[in-house]
Amino acid sequence: ELAINMFGHWFVDFVSNPWSIFDVVVVTISAIALATSEVPGVSVLRSIRALRVLRLAGKLRSLRRIISALMASILPVLNAFVIAIIVASIFSVLGVEFFKNRVDEQGKPINDFLTFARAFYTLFKVMSFQVWVDEGYPVLRPTNVTASNGDTVQSFSIDFLVLFYLVCLVISVLWVLLQVVVAVLLDNFTAASNDEK
Repeated sequence: ELAINMFGHWFVDFVSNPWSIFDVVVVTISAIALATSEVPGVSVLRSIRALRVLRLAGKLRSLRRIISALMASILPVLNAFVIAIIVASIFSVLGVEFFKNRVDEQGKPINDFLTFARAFYTLFKVMSFQVWVDEGYPVLRPTNVTASNGDTVQSFSIDFLVLFYLVCLVISVLWVLLQVVVAVLLDNFTAASNDEK
């Protein structure tokens, strides 16, 4: 297929097309993976053949526009993510300062905000909504309640200060900064559409 493409477009046109170069790289890596199939770990290289689907971007104008917009927006989106990491780091430092001394009724420390790394991990779980699904521990304060039969049962009460802190994090990072990422993508998509015209 590559030889036919090279012959059909002549060598200079073939080499000057970035999609043809991309195709040569993918086919070469796939051929190396097939030739060295006994070597462990080389089978991963065969999965690179799936990238040949990206060649359609050279043929379909709408797909080319989307890929151009995504490529142009990589740096601005990375800048937005750096800002999000800085904001999450600030919230982590605040979380350690405000909540590092939280203990349950037995006096055991609640480890969600004990160190910066632990606080950052907790906030990452909050931002991915994982903590709300699992147990919601950062918001809940464990308390012991005596049941009617005299047994002591662990119950949870809501720590409204932590809840307010996490809601501020979700609003500032997920609702505001995520919209910045969407705006950057939309701006670059519009610019790519105008460049196509």
